[in-house]
Amino acid sequence: MKKNKKSKTFNGREQRGHVDEAKQQVSGHTMQDLIDDTMLQKLKLQAKELEAAEQQRVELEQQKKLAAKQAEKKQKENDFAYLLENSDPNWNKYK
Repeated sequence: MKKNKKSKTFNGREQRGHVDEAKQQVSGHTMQDLIDDTMLQKLKLQAKELEAAEQQRVELEQQKKLAAKQAEKKQKENDFAYLLENSDPNWNKYK
């Protein structure tokens, strides 16, 4: 069983995901410098579309919750037992 010379071992186990410091410093270029302008524009557009879709999904979810809450309130208002339990017990005010 041959060990790869480039991989480092610790107590007989290989360390995976280890990157040499020389590989980390790739000539000082950023990802934006390495990507083509058209590709960068496409990625920005895709990010905006994903944000808009997420915002729309959240708004739709909020509308559904509000509609469910209103339907529950309307159903409770039609229930005499609920109204009797939650009404003001001092009926003398309304004489």
